[in-house]
Amino acid sequence: MVFSVDFAIQIKGDFHTVYSALIQAESVTECKNTAQEIRENLLENSKQEILIFIEQ
Repeated sequence: MVFSVDFAIQIKGDFHTVYSALIQAESVTECKNTAQEIRENLLENSKQEILIFIEQ
């Protein structure tokens, strides 16, 4: 399956996408694990919390 994943920050109650990715995975859990790895790389350059939104 291919999942569309958005990585976003929250500013004044609104979510703003800072990065998007298509992740091929067998399950949502596998997709989440891959997304967490990407998020860790993004956090190196960001001082804000980055949220993950997964869409199938």
